[in-house]
Amino acid sequence: MYSQYVLRFSMRPEKLGHPKSADWAKEEKDATIKKLREAFLAEELPRYMGYYADLIKEAGGNAFLLGEDLTIADIAAYQGLNYYRKGVADYVPADCLEPYPDVVAFLKRVEEQPKVAAYKASKA
Repeated sequence: MYSQYVLRFSMRPEKLGHPKSADWAKEEKDATIKKLREAFLAEELPRYMGYYADLIKEAGGNAFLLGEDLTIADIAAYQGLNYYRKGVADYVPADCLEPYPDVVAFLKRVEEQPKVAAYKASKA
């Protein structure tokens, strides 16, 4: 998936035709990472969030991806989407999902599930 490559680009840039990290000037590498991630946020993220918003709406709009019950698909989606809110990737602000209220509400519904909330509390 394109988003996986852009976010993990700094780990293995040679997978996208760039020099290996050890062989690449830091300034040039950082500039390329910034350019790719900013383009992803502007051009690709809206499309991907639209897919999630459509799934949520098709499932009733106030539920999970496949309906009223939490499934492994919701957990997997949560883990992938929540990464964006952590603020750990350079040039990817922690609030980058805020323009997508359906997605943010979905993440909140997952977090409010008693077992998910208990698990997260145990890791805090």
